[in-house]
Amino acid sequence: ALDRALGRYEFVKKWFSLILSALILVPGFSQPIVEKDLRLALESRAKKISVILRFKDPQWTRSLETPAQIQKRKMSWIHSSQAKLIADLSPSMKTMESIEKAIPLWVNHSLILTASPVEIKEALQSENILSARLDREMRFLEPPMRKPGLDSSPIEYTYGLRNLEVPRVWKELGITGKDVRVGILDSGLDSSHPDFKDRVLMSRDFASGYEDDQPNDGNGHGTHCAGTLGGGSSSGRAIGVAPGVQFLVAKIVDDTGSAGMSSIMRGMQWIVDPE
Repeated sequence: ALDRALGRYEFVKKWFSLILSALILVPGFSQPIVEKDLRLALESRAKKISVILRFKDPQWTRSLETPAQIQKRKMSWIHSSQAKLIADLSPSMKTMESIEKAIPLWVNHSLILTASPVEIKEALQSENILSARLDREMRFLEPPMRKPGLDSSPIEYTYGLRNLEVPRVWKELGITGKDVRVGILDSGLDSSHPDFKDRVLMSRDFASGYEDDQPNDGNGHGTHCAGTLGGGSSSGRAIGVAPGVQFLVAKIVDDTGSAGMSSIMRGMQWIVDPE
């Protein structure tokens, strides 16, 4: 009985593989995956829509390259793919200059495109597009209310540091995060706070109108998280696990607590290769 069951399993597995292979070859099955919300937006009367197009990953041969060489190749590939996609749009659309924004993301082979529904539909005909989604907005969840009197005793370390035994790591191993750079992707960082003095190396704003290298945080979430990670002890109590780290700050959430998907992706790309 077991042999018969195994035989049926192999038979079904074989035919399933053959059917799947056949479907892949049928025209239409290679069309990009378009999320439901974007399909609805494309049928609306919107003048402009911001979308994120994900290209199919290129089939590269493995080679002995340095990370910098691999990055350079990925950047070159996504820029050429973007140029080809825009060039393939009909001449009448290009002369209207209705495409407002096209931002390539080499880090995950994507393109952020702001254009009319007609242009986006045409772009989706490209055989190099894997998927498409709306550049939607997301918001912070409201944090739970803090219980009165929690960890209010006048002691040297916060509750979290004591429970993680962080002071032992500092004293016995001498590890404080010195010479380590940490990327913060959040609502920014208030660099005027004494717990972060002279430890913000670079900052870039992807969510609002603040100038670069002027760290700010009108929301507070990013500063709170950065404090937990690497805040100092200016108040008399140590708050950060690694108070010796330096920060690279990508502001991807605006001061109201809202973040666009494209802002998040652009911030992620910058944080791995800050300019």
